Amino acid sequence: MEPVLEARDAVVSSPMWRRPCKDCTTFQWFALWPAHVLAWLALALVIAWAGGSDTDANFLGGYSYAKSKLFNWHPVFMIIGMVTMYTEAILAYRSVPLEKVYVKAFHGVVQLIAVVLICLGLWTVWTFENDYNYSNLASLHSWMGSLTVSLFFANFVSGIGIFYNPLAGDSLRASYHPVHIFIGIFTYVLACATSISGIQQENVWLGCSSTVSSHDVDPALTYKDLPVGCRVSNGLALVIFLCGFLTVFAVLDIRIEKAKVGGKEGAVLLGNSKEESVEVL
Repeated sequence: MEPVLEARDAVVSSPMWRRPCKDCTTFQWFALWPAHVLAWLALALVIAWAGGSDTDANFLGGYSYAKSKLFNWHPVFMIIGMVTMYTEAILAYRSVPLEKVYVKAFHGVVQLIAVVLICLGLWTVWTFENDYNYSNLASLHSWMGSLTVSLFFANFVSGIGIFYNPLAGDSLRASYHPVHIFIGIFTYVLACATSISGIQQENVWLGCSSTVSSHDVDPALTYKDLPVGCRVSNGLALVIFLCGFLTVFAVLDIRIEKAKVGGKEGAVLLGNSKEESVEVL
């Protein structure tokens, strides 16, 4: 364990560098890096799922701006924006070893990329459904998506207007800061849940199921009978779930400290004080 902790602390001594995740617990440190990997794995899986041309295997059918395949861009844009980019933006304050001013700029740029991708994702599904005269906002997934995107945009605009505005006073920033963090983390959880609900909805439409000849007492034996595209999409959903879990845990503003409790030494879970608070969003 000691070599790992020493490696964590061995960062460049330049004034612009800082020790990453300096307020993390050991468990948070080990959750941080798998979260990064899973965020990019989600990107790879959604590109493979939507880009697969074998529709008989329940892939989405590939990419094109033709009317019939325009929808396939929707999960790609939304998952890259609301999972991959959002994860990187959140974890920036934990993992980017730069001073806060640089991390803040990185956070804002990545969130802006997410905004662009989300807008493209919304445009593709709206255009596709209108081209085929499908009803809009008819499913639970669409309503969850609308609420999630609304919260995300509201938090993004307010964050720009307060944290990047030189006219905003320190008292306003200080009072809004915990609100910004709460809405950001809550929206991120909603984004992961909404992405998973969208995958499940598409799996139902594609017919992701298999028949069995008797009681399915061991699903592991029959899972291989699912079409490959369905297994890829199920894996994507699981990756998003794990990524969300590890990311939220990694950015929790907590630390374990030793304290004297009733004359005995024990561990207590503490939130950082106001003076030591670490901005995570």
